[in-house]
Amino acid sequence: MAIQYVKIKRMVSVGSNPGEKFQARIKRSQMIEEKDLCEEITQATTLARGEVRLVIEQLQYHIVKHAKNGESVRLKELGIFYPAIAAKAVNTIDEVTPETITRKFLKYRQNVTTRKEMNDTPIKLANMQIAGLQS
Repeated sequence: MAIQYVKIKRMVSVGSNPGEKFQARIKRSQMIEEKDLCEEITQATTLARGEVRLVIEQLQYHIVKHAKNGESVRLKELGIFYPAIAAKAVNTIDEVTPETITRKFLKYRQNVTTRKEMNDTPIKLANMQIAGLQS
């Protein structure tokens, strides 16, 4: 198990050293769909697939319900889900109104254990050789 990355070229126009720069970017793997996750959990536990699906649906519903009420939800082994907003900056405090809020969304902050597990995950350069590619 490892996270794969690719090397990309970026043009940086701000800062003390602008110009052409290179950086690592994650190479996204396939998306794991809910049904596949349910199947994995079903295989690892004594729960039936329908029960697992119901728990996931209810977890999502209740996290969103609490976030819509301005509340954060802490899952001990996973982290904290909390509501957040993006808003336009205005010149005076009186101009700050609900209309200046441009977006409402749900954020996630991992707990210490999850952060450590992710930081300990190996990283490797992705193989970008495409079979049959003519150079």
